[in-house]
Amino acid sequence: MSQLKDFRIEDNKALLGAIIKPREPNVPAHIFWDPILSDGVDLKCSLHNSSLTRTGKMTTEKGRDQTRTIWHVGTNCILVSALYNCKMCGHDSKHLAHDENITQQLPSSVVIPFEIFHRSAATKDLIELIFGGIKSGK
Repeated sequence: MSQLKDFRIEDNKALLGAIIKPREPNVPAHIFWDPILSDGVDLKCSLHNSSLTRTGKMTTEKGRDQTRTIWHVGTNCILVSALYNCKMCGHDSKHLAHDENITQQLPSSVVIPFEIFHRSAATKDLIELIFGGIKSGK
């Protein structure tokens, strides 16, 4: 059984944005991302400019709001993002914490440990490794 099955994000705020590597060899690393909970920022809906609120739920492996696989050094990891609600959009419309419209609102003091591209994503560690190799000619 994975140690992540009982992981409660509210009890582990300090781990938000960190790459969590389970003890089990076959379980991928995870990044839990919830900037409202971890940094207390006020995020706005890109459609209505009203404040987003936490649903208390995170993305899941199945369904419309799925987790994302992110390339990382030596392995891949799974991005598990918070789901937010906008009162104007209604409860059927959920906003993902890693959505570009949300991450662009974050202050520069919030470190985003990943970069999301159109069809892929990578951790900042991997991006720095690649660019470091390019700069050094390796």
